[in-house]
Amino acid sequence: MDRREQSRTSPGSVQGSLREAAVLIPIVEGPGKRRLLFTRRADSLEEHPGQMCFPGGAREPDDVDLSETALREANEEISLRREEVDLVGSLPVIRTVTAYQVTPFVAHVPDRKYRVQESEVAELVALPIDQFTDHHRYRREPHPERPDNWVDYFQVGGYLVWGATGRIVVLLLEHTEGWSRP
Repeated sequence: MDRREQSRTSPGSVQGSLREAAVLIPIVEGPGKRRLLFTRRADSLEEHPGQMCFPGGAREPDDVDLSETALREANEEISLRREEVDLVGSLPVIRTVTAYQVTPFVAHVPDRKYRVQESEVAELVALPIDQFTDHHRYRREPHPERPDNWVDYFQVGGYLVWGATGRIVVLLLEHTEGWSRP
């Protein structure tokens, strides 16, 4: 990952009545491979049950800024302590079809066992970044419920990463890997 490129990237502003949210894109450096750490949402959740996502959520009134939101949520969801995080930078803000404006923050995190909050997280999954750059694992299609919106899909390691999370992965790959959609 080119940290210089990442640090030059700042979130854009999104106008309107969208609720602010933030996610942390945890990158784990391990033997031979860099991996993205995803959570699979609990099936019991009302919004996006079973979907792959990054740790994160809505900004709370006590959060000083959106990086604080991302770090707080990562600690709550996967027991990632702030002092373990090497925050690299942020990617541009995205809008979601569920009325959020989400700021993604990229961070290097330790390769260790994490404890998940079972009420929100069904599974913690580390997937190799280099598999996301393989164009054969990517497709783009109209949203199943909103055909005027296009959705990015990645099929990696038996998991489907799509929707807002897929769009964030596209931003990450474009800004750090020189990747572009086929």
